[in-house]
Amino acid sequence: MKFLVILVLSFSVLAKLPEADIKGFDGSYADPTGQAQSTKFLYEDISFEENANFVVEKQAASFFLQTPNEEIQIENIPSFVNDLEKLSWADINLSSNNTSFNLSVGSLSGENNERSLSLKEFSINCKSQNRYEDLMSDLLDSCLNESGNLDLNSIVLNSVNKKETKVENLNIDIRTNSMDFKVKASGFNVKGDGKVYFEEDKVRVRIDKAKAGFLNVKGILFKELEKMESQSVKVNKPWITIYLNQ
Repeated sequence: MKFLVILVLSFSVLAKLPEADIKGFDGSYADPTGQAQSTKFLYEDISFEENANFVVEKQAASFFLQTPNEEIQIENIPSFVNDLEKLSWADINLSSNNTSFNLSVGSLSGENNERSLSLKEFSINCKSQNRYEDLMSDLLDSCLNESGNLDLNSIVLNSVNKKETKVENLNIDIRTNSMDFKVKASGFNVKGDGKVYFEEDKVRVRIDKAKAGFLNVKGILFKELEKMESQSVKVNKPWITIYLNQ
């Protein structure tokens, strides 16, 4: 009988950071199945020290990674990924323990009938303070209200109803709600600063300064940000509000 292992990566369920060391996780998916592989996959008591191959299946908001002896469930996939009918990813690496969280993604792309997404070279690093009962709140509090670093080479969003949105060379450093950032938008290399807050069910970002050399490009930056507005993302200069439960 197949042994069932439930791997719950849902931040809303876990109370603390898991012991994990995942390297070289690659794969692709086209509704309803796909394939994936990793060079190392350690997650709590699940251990693949060498190359492992998986069959990928999606049901509702969960992905299932299946091997001949195990089935690993990844729950509560973010809607912007879960809604994609085709998805491919490469070089995902995760290292975490009860005090730190380090995630990097080499590339991720996907599409459905309404939109497409292409992301390259993303990483996030922060520490856990273990203040909250759920992991999502703890990480957001630690990364945004305390300290964290985010790097992104590029992300491109296309929609049948909106113009292409492209963000490049994004770097964000956060120290106790204060944010310094660099980004390329609308052809400008922009440097700026502001504030960022995690508050219960939302993230609030205030951009105070955005300059390209001596030019004030805050207005141009917000025009780009307005293209990303949705039910869960609202832009009202100088604020960007991201609602986590929508």
